[in-house]
Amino acid sequence: MMRGRALLGDGGQKIQHFLKQMGITQRYAIIRTLPVDTLGLSEAKVKAISRNLQVVKIRGTILNKILSLNKTELILTVGPHAKRAVQTTHTGNIPTYDLIEPSSGKAPKNWTTTLREILRRKQYQPEIKPESFRYTSKNWKEIRLQINRFDLPFGTVQWFGTSGSLASRSINQGGHYYQLSMPLWAAQTKAVAIHELTASEMEGLRAGGWLDY
Repeated sequence: MMRGRALLGDGGQKIQHFLKQMGITQRYAIIRTLPVDTLGLSEAKVKAISRNLQVVKIRGTILNKILSLNKTELILTVGPHAKRAVQTTHTGNIPTYDLIEPSSGKAPKNWTTTLREILRRKQYQPEIKPESFRYTSKNWKEIRLQINRFDLPFGTVQWFGTSGSLASRSINQGGHYYQLSMPLWAAQTKAVAIHELTASEMEGLRAGGWLDY
């Protein structure tokens, strides 16, 4: 909703890290299992929404459109609802791996096992050299990779998609209000004076017409 891409917070940044360990940096698509914000809903309610006939139909149409391009080499699901969504879609012989949701205490072990299995089987073409990694309960909290800038609209502030989950939603105003929190490191960063910009940065400003004012 905020930037046109699913999974931007802590979970998304962890998935971005996982993809890089696989050797994937840009050749991927992230599809939402559900079209709405389900924060705060019970597991039973989320399951009911996920199995709604209209949701299933639209989601299936999107997945089938992507799969029809015959460019999908591997599928990752995150959480039980995504897993079931893929199970009910005809994916042919495309290898599929299921990750436990990042909020689970069992995620580090599951992600490590899954990554090693993916790298062992080598059923896809990586963009960069893959690297095996061990997720643990000790490093799990801090293991993140900022959201790929290619996924975010032009002009998105640099700190967006970093430092964990920065968006929150009100619980006593009907859920209609959202808040973005700037991380402390960004708030403490001083603006660079124009004479301190590099030649390429100045050229970018000049090309965009920003120096005409």
